[in-house]
Amino acid sequence: MGARVRDFLYLDHTLVAQTLSQLDFGVFKEWEETLERASGKEGSAGLTLWGAANIGAGSKRSQTEGSTVVLQQTAESYAARLLLRLEEEDQLLRLGDEPALELRRGSIFLTEGVAEPFELERLVLTEWSQTVQGQLGSLNTELEELEQPAPLEPVKAAIIVRRAGKGLVVVARLLPGHLRVPIYEILGDAVEMVASVRRVHGSDAGGFDALIIARPIAIY
Repeated sequence: MGARVRDFLYLDHTLVAQTLSQLDFGVFKEWEETLERASGKEGSAGLTLWGAANIGAGSKRSQTEGSTVVLQQTAESYAARLLLRLEEEDQLLRLGDEPALELRRGSIFLTEGVAEPFELERLVLTEWSQTVQGQLGSLNTELEELEQPAPLEPVKAAIIVRRAGKGLVVVARLLPGHLRVPIYEILGDAVEMVASVRRVHGSDAGGFDALIIARPIAIY
């Protein structure tokens, strides 16, 4: 993943800070950098080195001036740092590298694919168990609806990301307050999502097929 500029479409800044604090034992609110510049002046005082005695009196005096720059952290900079730290600590699981059913609650994973709208009917008509269908039904009743531009209908505030060729479906509930763009700008596009596992279910057909209910941390 590495450090790079990202266009964050969704960002749960609270979850970013909580997760980062576990890796860094606390997070920075800001840091300071002191910029020093030296200016030379003609005179008889000589060269002053960090408060030491004058050297070469009668020639040239060097004066050091300092200025302090305060760099304020933003949600985006925290998120970028979190992604880098997760990789450094080998705490970020890329779906496809590990069997999905080895994921545990709270595991942080990265998946990529096309974001689809949450449509319960498309999921419960597949081969998922009654337990899975019940959990998805409960999720469906909790979801808020978000408006799309007319004449489109409102959509549930959740997305589905399918990993191509892997029989893997990730359902992620979105909190409207964390959306950085309208939801219709996410749907239908290829995205990367970093999320925390809430539930993992295997299909009745067995194999690698799995459904993950996740809490998204960042979508970009």
